Order: sequence, then C-alpha cells, then structure tokens
Amino acid sequence: MVDGDPSIWVKMEGEQEDLPMVCTGAVLREADLYKTWMPFVTRSDILKWKGQASLLGHFEITVPLMFRDAVIHAYACDTLTQDGSFMLVGKSVPGDGQEASVYEGDPIPPFDRSSWGNKARIDVKAFKAQFSQVTATTCRVRVVACVDPRVPLPMPLINFR
Repeated sequence: MVDGDPSIWVKMEGEQEDLPMVCTGAVLREADLYKTWMPFVTRSDILKWKGQASLLGHFEITVPLMFRDAVIHAYACDTLTQDGSFMLVGKSVPGDGQEASVYEGDPIPPFDRSSWGNKARIDVKAFKAQFSQVTATTCRVRVVACVDPRVPLPMPLINFR
C-alpha cells in the first residue's frame, strides 16, 4: 500500500480438487448466479455480453452496516497454448455510482439508494485470475486484485500477519 492510496492488494492461491478446469470455467461464466453461492454477494447481474468471453457485470456486496457494489468489465484470455491455463482479467468501469452513466455505449446503473447503511461503489483497479490444470481432476487458481473498497481502513487491519 502506498501512503495516501486507499487501495489494497489481495492475493489468493489454492487448488480445487475434484473439479476439472473446464468445469471451473463454466461456473465462472455464469456470473449472474454468483449471488446464489458467494458469501455476502446479494446481487449479481450480467449487464451485457460484449462478446463470447467479455462481459459487463454488476455485483452488490452487503455486510452489516455497509453496502458496496461494483460494475466490472471482465474478459477471458485463452493462454492454453502458452502454459495450459486460461485467465480472467478485468477492472471497474469509470464512475462513482452516484448517477447512471454510459460505458462504451452501454448504460451503467447507479448504486441502489434504497438499501440501508454506508453506500459506495468499489473501485476494482485491476483483477487477474489464472486457472491451470494440475491433474485431470485438480485445478490451481491464482487471483490478484487491487481494490479501493471506499472505506477508511486502518493500516494495522490492512497489513495483518
């Protein structure tokens, strides 16, 4: 974290057993179903498919006394011939969510003002996820994201060990 920059970097890595890489890709493509299985995700909509492997997605996260949403442009990258993996890459569309806007000709909704609590639009500055086949039934997942959650977080909370 850079002084004065409220962004945090998040890195996650692990292996999913009994889940081939093609099944992982199929689950990830169904972004509108994230609300049914991801913790704290209360809304997940595909605003528009911009191609077979590119979409605009709108996600809402609700935890007690805090509401955040994000509108993300994400796309898949076929890197199978290079290293046997595929990647998802994305970032937030510009805007703070206060008003409806337009991104590459597509309408972007403002955040839901009817919900209670502290509201803001998260700024996902960068998101990269790599999915690699380890065995026939095991997939390695690596995720790195730079996110401004638009909430004041004390440094000891961010740099915990």
